[in-house]
Amino acid sequence: MDKKWYLNKNLLRLWTGVMVSYLGDALFLVAFMWIAVTRGSIGAPAIIIALQTLPMVLFGPFVGVMIDRLPKRRLMIGSDLIRAIILFLVLIAEQSGLLAIWHLYILAFVLGVFELIYRPLIRILIPTLVSTDVLASANSLLLGTQQLTSIFGAIAGGVIVGAIGPQVALALDAATFLFAAGMIFLVEFAPSLRQSQSGKGKGVSGILTDVLGGIRYVTSRRDILTLLLTITGLNLAVSPVNALLPAYATKVLESGSFLLGMLYGAEGLGMLLGNILISMLASRISLSMSIGIGLGVMATGVMGLALSQIPFLSLGFYFLAGLGVPLVFTTTFTHLQKTVSLEYQGRVFALQQSTATLAVPVASFLTAAMVNIFSIRDLFIIASIALLIVAVLAVPKMV
Repeated sequence: MDKKWYLNKNLLRLWTGVMVSYLGDALFLVAFMWIAVTRGSIGAPAIIIALQTLPMVLFGPFVGVMIDRLPKRRLMIGSDLIRAIILFLVLIAEQSGLLAIWHLYILAFVLGVFELIYRPLIRILIPTLVSTDVLASANSLLLGTQQLTSIFGAIAGGVIVGAIGPQVALALDAATFLFAAGMIFLVEFAPSLRQSQSGKGKGVSGILTDVLGGIRYVTSRRDILTLLLTITGLNLAVSPVNALLPAYATKVLESGSFLLGMLYGAEGLGMLLGNILISMLASRISLSMSIGIGLGVMATGVMGLALSQIPFLSLGFYFLAGLGVPLVFTTTFTHLQKTVSLEYQGRVFALQQSTATLAVPVASFLTAAMVNIFSIRDLFIIASIALLIVAVLAVPKMV
């Protein structure tokens, strides 16, 4: 196992496959939403987003049990291959003129299920490929790549869909899943990830026993429970900002779609730099310090958005908000990878994803209710204060 991550052939194979897959996902998102609007209605993308996140809320603990029980290598490769086949079938239906809006709704739900399976598997795999002292750098590499490919993939997706059509973007995304499956096939998995976990209970009662066992494991570990609640609280706080950013660009800053795209780009660049900082400083700062600084930086950025009246300053403040995100998320994932027993990692990461995802629709509904009472600036101020409250409540429990 190479101590220098850039000499680790298995990590580089995983990174290459994931990078290409993320790029395809960004292309797909633009094509998917474009088809949804043209086949359905203006509200169709909102329904698709809800359906894609629904499996994460409903099935997280149960999917976590499956991840813990089954061979991780087969799950990863199988998830990529099945998604590639599904997208090729969607492409055929689109080319034949048979694709209806309800097909897209089913597709969104199914892809949400596979996303719930895939993300925890990546987090479980990374610690088996690198030494502990470079684990934060490896996480930063993958998460930073995700941000970078999302930015450029979204731009490329818009160009491809506008110039050629959404069919090309669908085909490219399907091809990226095949490529990712091939790269993961080349990764040398640890024996523990190739095998099924024996000695587990059978049937529904056995699954429920394992689900409850995972929940008891989380609640018995104050550090893990605090981290999961912190991520959930963070999502509750920042979801109004994400939901209201288009209105902020048009109504508060009196600008248009170009500035909105620049704001998203500024946030992505901030996240990228944040991941670079984590890779450099992970061994020098504690878990509580990293998360406290991250939440404070995010709160400062959101408060700056609320007070800014100049587009250029708003870009800087949203960059700052993005900078704080990896200080919380990347540090959290690294801590869980280091401290959670392999026997429970699937359940812990799936539960983390479920609770964090549940916060998004809850906060969105609250935002929809409050937007008629408070101004956009007021809601941004509330979000900033909420981030500081999360920091005050969470950080002392991590010391």
